[in-house]
Amino acid sequence: MEHLTRVGLVGVGRQGAEIAEYLIRAGYQLTGAVAGGANIGRPLVELVPTAPSDIVICGTIDELLASGVPDIVVHSASTDVPTTIAQAAQLMGRGVNFVTIHEGLFDPDPVATDELDRLGRSTGASFLSTGVQDTWWVHLPELLTGSSVNVREISIVALIDADTLPRVVGTHLGIGLTAEQFVDQVAADLESSDSVLEVPLREAARRLGLELRSTTKSSEPVFGREDVEWTAGGEIVPAGRVFGATQFLTIETTAGIVLSGQLSTRLLHGGEEAGDDYTVRGDPDLSVHVAPFPGAQVASAVPVARIPDVIAAPGGVLRASSLPVARFRTGL
Repeated sequence: MEHLTRVGLVGVGRQGAEIAEYLIRAGYQLTGAVAGGANIGRPLVELVPTAPSDIVICGTIDELLASGVPDIVVHSASTDVPTTIAQAAQLMGRGVNFVTIHEGLFDPDPVATDELDRLGRSTGASFLSTGVQDTWWVHLPELLTGSSVNVREISIVALIDADTLPRVVGTHLGIGLTAEQFVDQVAADLESSDSVLEVPLREAARRLGLELRSTTKSSEPVFGREDVEWTAGGEIVPAGRVFGATQFLTIETTAGIVLSGQLSTRLLHGGEEAGDDYTVRGDPDLSVHVAPFPGAQVASAVPVARIPDVIAAPGGVLRASSLPVARFRTGL
């Protein structure tokens, strides 16, 4: 069923093309697409077979707006945080809502996004960063704790296949290094910066109305038992080298409820599956195991599900914890 909401795309790589497919299936009207490099000037239908045949991929936001101002833009481009904020500001200045899967903006830095928030409040346009973290690590714990009383701990143990992520992520995790090189080059950085799991767990605490008291975290390398091809890195990582890293996180709250996380992002051996394990310690104890976990597809589906929420929200920078649970809709 087609409806009136008009959606533009920024980014039409593997993730962006999948998002486009989901938008079309949901009945949204695509107004245009922005990309870089060799994709500029290509008909979108060459990358997204179900796309309107008259959409030609352009290279700038100005060109996108010239083809018709959308109600919202879904951003999946591999741009850094300042560039993403600048693109959002350009669109929000025209009253266009903006949703991105950029995980670096999932917990918006007030200093970096203050101007964006003021701009959105003046034009009525909203900004949201979403993805796997939104539905999976912020809102699912709320659902589980609603089935228990006297909750004492909420735990998430996640395994991510590093070969489904860009090479830069694997390099950041130290894939291919020796143990000594990991300590010298990677460990301190992983422990000083927010992990992929840390930010959404803080958001989950906010969603549950919990006040944070302290956070402790650590990281350690994961070593391979056999040679494994690192497809994204274009090399074979020999046994005994770093295959990835595990990050450990404990968040204590003033209510005495502990949120703990263990995120292992590494090259998988034969037969292993990426997945998530959720445990709630309370009355009763609850546990949920999900594997294989289709993380990339979830990251594509959630911004589509979030479109009505972002459009309906007051202008400014939004957090996942401030929004209702994302849900599948028909007949929008």
